Amino acid sequence: MKTQTLLRIIALLIVLLPGSLIADYRPSMNVTFELKNVKVREAFDIITEMTQQNFVIPSCVESKEISIRLRNVPIATVIDALAAQLDVRVVRLGNTHHLICADDFDPALPLDLPIAISLIDVDVQTILEEIARKIGLSGAHYEGPQQQLTMAVSGIRLETALNVITESANLEQLWVENEIIHAVAN
Repeated sequence: MKTQTLLRIIALLIVLLPGSLIADYRPSMNVTFELKNVKVREAFDIITEMTQQNFVIPSCVESKEISIRLRNVPIATVIDALAAQLDVRVVRLGNTHHLICADDFDPALPLDLPIAISLIDVDVQTILEEIARKIGLSGAHYEGPQQQLTMAVSGIRLETALNVITESANLEQLWVENEIIHAVAN
């Protein structure tokens, strides 16, 4: 049996809690994730098998090895911890997560800025405009079906808030250009 296959089997046995085999990605799903000196691609392949999400690994980290030991934490925390260890940002577009090297990331967007938003039963455009206002951008532009959402968060990172709205509104694309947050949904 190949070492990589054996590693994947062992990691899946470690990672998946009894009865937690899933078909849907739920960032709040709790897992135990323990890997030692594993190639970045192998670690994210395991997460892909668990979540059915795809990960685009940039060349700046593809040859690195990582070790991680987290117990009973949300899968989103595992992804955040791996990103921090690799010094990359994770940008989610649909079911694909793009890891972006620190050198390639736009430092103008303050992703670590803590924000608070409390909006009840409003459309996606209104939520995006409020996020833009809170971080000093000039506005937002949303293309997609009209949906009413509630977003009530306090003290979370901007990056987390953007991930929440991406998931809640099923956004396929989310980017900032010319001081405006742009978002596209199905």
